[in-house]
Amino acid sequence: MSKKSIDRKEIQQSIHEGRALGKSDQELYEALTQMYFDKKAVALFITGTVMAELKDKYKLYNNILIGLLGLSVLFKFYVILSIGIQHGKSAALFLLLLFPLLSIYFMYELARYNASMYRVCGILALFGLNRIIKHLDNPTDIAINLVFTIAVVGLAFYLDHKMFPKYRPMSLKKNEQGEYELG
Repeated sequence: MSKKSIDRKEIQQSIHEGRALGKSDQELYEALTQMYFDKKAVALFITGTVMAELKDKYKLYNNILIGLLGLSVLFKFYVILSIGIQHGKSAALFLLLLFPLLSIYFMYELARYNASMYRVCGILALFGLNRIIKHLDNPTDIAINLVFTIAVVGLAFYLDHKMFPKYRPMSLKKNEQGEYELG
């Protein structure tokens, strides 16, 4: 059998089917590396694919996070409009399109349970808060944005830790043969 490049949908389906049959992540890794070239990508797909029981357990929290991001889009429109009025209309139009589109993209990826997006979402929310606080004068606006950002950051990191406990792209363990250990 010849090896091929990774197809995201195909490999995730294989992971879900293998887990449903009771295979361990290490067994899945060994089987999938026989089919695909990139061993690190296979290991990251396995550790970055949420287990069915964890998906069910944390589905409510994931939906709350997605809802908070949706509400933040509405607040961002308000904040960006006020900033745009102060600094000029062309900058506001660009910001009006960029930030909400980024949040919508995160909502889409979180709905798909994409492991890498949880940390990125939390980190970018923290950076976004810093920028919003610098441009807002109204304490109510600051408080609302602060509450939303803390909730988004907290939920993003919490869900990342709970749903993807083995997903560590920068520190995957290898054995003596150079194969990744997922057990």
